[in-house]
Amino acid sequence: RKIRVIASGIDVEKFAHRQNARDRAPGQIIVGSMGVLEERKGHRFLLAAAAELKGRGLNLQYRIAGDGDLRPSLEQQALQLGLADRVRFSGFVTDTAEFLAAIDLFVMPSLFEGLGVAVLEAMAAGKPVIATRVGGLAESVLDGTTGLLVPPGDAAALADAIEKLVRDPESAAALANRGADRVRQHYSLEQMARSNEAYYYELLEDTGSEPMTKS
Repeated sequence: RKIRVIASGIDVEKFAHRQNARDRAPGQIIVGSMGVLEERKGHRFLLAAAAELKGRGLNLQYRIAGDGDLRPSLEQQALQLGLADRVRFSGFVTDTAEFLAAIDLFVMPSLFEGLGVAVLEAMAAGKPVIATRVGGLAESVLDGTTGLLVPPGDAAALADAIEKLVRDPESAAALANRGADRVRQHYSLEQMARSNEAYYYELLEDTGSEPMTKS
């Protein structure tokens, strides 16, 4: 009865006011992903989707931030799929806001996930997001409203979602704007603090204790 779920918050302002990077060829679209390079993060399905989109004639670039045991095999997969000139493995990045400023679309292809902080950061940065329908991602990303959700492990569905947003930039921008609003309203550090404070006072009222004076 006393259990409450309070989502972790992020520093929204850190991402909201970072200028988009312009160091790219005219018309170039960059798809980004962040996460440790482990099987649970599903990067191999993003690479398979990238190969599918290349076959459909979409000239996209990909930036994958993060490091881990699977990096050599993922780099080999990219090579085998003919994506060596399209996929860049950026390694561990210390400034995630800078990384997000340099991309146009964020993808999180996890097979399972907790909260999915990287998606929240991408939404705060004003990027349209595509994520898998697992764990906390299915709560933070409202399918068709603040982003797109696809089944985990489905490279074809992931490719379809990426193509949809690339070919319809107005819809992508609308998703991004609503996603940024959702993060500000529900996943900011301030909102997390307010929710925790409210719950502490609720517990005090249940026990009949006098609440401390708030400063």
